[in-house]
Amino acid sequence: MTGEQQMKPFDIVNRYGLILGYGLSGLTAIILPLLLWSFPSRFISNTYGKQQELFELFSLVMVVFLAGWAMWQIRRRPPASTWLPLGLMVLVGGQYLLLLNEYSHKSWDYLCYENAAQAILENQNPYTDTPERCYLYPPLLAQTFAVAWQGVQPFSFPAPHWHVVFYLYQVGQFFLILAAFWFCYRLALKIGFWPVPAALLITTLFVLNNPLVRTLRHNQLNLWMLGLILAGMLWLPRRPLWAGLAVALAVHLKLFALVLLPIWLLKKQWRGLVGAGGGLLLLLLVQTGWGRYWIVWEQFITYYNAQPLNRFIRFRNNSLRSVVFNTLRTMQLGLDQELTQTIGTVVVFILTLLVALWLLYRFWQREQGSLTREMQMIGHSLDGLAFVLIAAPITWEHHYVLALPLLVWGFAQRGREAFGWMVAAAFLMVGIPTFDVFPLSFHQLAGLLLWLYLTSPHHTLRPVNQFPL
Repeated sequence: MTGEQQMKPFDIVNRYGLILGYGLSGLTAIILPLLLWSFPSRFISNTYGKQQELFELFSLVMVVFLAGWAMWQIRRRPPASTWLPLGLMVLVGGQYLLLLNEYSHKSWDYLCYENAAQAILENQNPYTDTPERCYLYPPLLAQTFAVAWQGVQPFSFPAPHWHVVFYLYQVGQFFLILAAFWFCYRLALKIGFWPVPAALLITTLFVLNNPLVRTLRHNQLNLWMLGLILAGMLWLPRRPLWAGLAVALAVHLKLFALVLLPIWLLKKQWRGLVGAGGGLLLLLLVQTGWGRYWIVWEQFITYYNAQPLNRFIRFRNNSLRSVVFNTLRTMQLGLDQELTQTIGTVVVFILTLLVALWLLYRFWQREQGSLTREMQMIGHSLDGLAFVLIAAPITWEHHYVLALPLLVWGFAQRGREAFGWMVAAAFLMVGIPTFDVFPLSFHQLAGLLLWLYLTSPHHTLRPVNQFPL
């Protein structure tokens, strides 16, 4: 027996009591700044306006919470191998708390979500009745924003209610960074790292991470996707239903999480598929009023099918489609637009097919190797993420937050024999600032292709547990 079956009832109570305690502490850290902000006090002022004051108060509360939590953990866990990872997670959280405090401003991307939610509240089309017509995702996100706005409506605040919704979204991003750090750390331990090298590796990847900074700047959804996908991967062996529910929620936020389900099917992960299928159906029924109102989903499908993908052809878009069409455009071959479109579409199809065949061969190689079933599933899932980053028509720089678990896996496979090359792959994917220069802007795709070359399944998992100096 493993997992909870080996735990005594008292241990299980302690475990879930601890989870409940963390949940209540997080909820308090979110609500307390709202209370301090809402009631006038001669002890509280602001330099940058009332709206910014709310984020400053959250930063103050979180600093106190994190410091207290870190000291408590150090006292509970005297060996450095147990408290150092938690301390480094707190330091990473502190770094991004600074960014959250200084740069919590609604981006163009965020206004797409908010405008879509307003359209839903006004019984309009969130995809075409908004100023920018820029909401690209399934309905769940906009519907959640609309519900959040309705939830805060009964209360009085010193700023518009939409600012409170923005605050809730932003503090959610902060907690998601902590969750993503911990999930990546648990992944590193699972594939063979010792605690201290694992914590040092994850900390480095989180601190020197342009996609993560860009995710925060653009108020993007990538942290939700990273957390849910990691949860699905890590929970699948022992909590398959919960793993399926996590992936189902990810799919309803962005469709590319669907890539995991064919892998689960090939590996006969039936309970995980039941959880995913049940979660997808349940969320769909809730969104549609138990099957009575399908109008928003019809609007999404119509808009998605008519999406003009060429408007996303920018140098910083690191998809195969972007590389092909930007190359054809910069070569200036003198072909008419329709012929150029046809050639580009055919080339993209052929390259995507070749990548898919390459990844299927890697799947077969991994199945023939000596990895355990659980390690095979993690390797297959990470290849699926790599395929999405390559084949999706839109792969902005901030989408490479999803490369974090890929890099952990890469250092576990080649960290000893090819440490320098793995550092190069990591630097290309997450360490370079954003710019628009052809063809240098395609460095993330180059780093991903290098990662695929380095992580050939015939290499065994041999984590580098002492970093070369």
